[in-house]
Amino acid sequence: MPDAEAPFALQLGLSPDAMRHMARALGCLDKLGRDLYLEADPSTRQLALRTISAAQSAFLVFTLRDDFFDDFIASDVSKPISLKLHLKNVVAIFRSATAIKKL
Repeated sequence: MPDAEAPFALQLGLSPDAMRHMARALGCLDKLGRDLYLEADPSTRQLALRTISAAQSAFLVFTLRDDFFDDFIASDVSKPISLKLHLKNVVAIFRSATAIKKL
């Protein structure tokens, strides 16, 4: 039996100002597509947020460098990680966090 790969951990810290910018970027992505493709490259210390329209005729990419984040900690710097998330769910999380911050 082949060994299972070790889990990859990525920890990103955001300041309140960066959180507002992230929420706005996610809102823009949400207007275009349904899915969020999140790609973190620990070797270059960048995070890319991507989406594509349903007709696959347009795409949008936000690339965030490590200076955008308060913390950028990855468990394995030898390989990038990518995952696909439902954009509506991610937008709702950031919308809730922004609303809580305003209280």
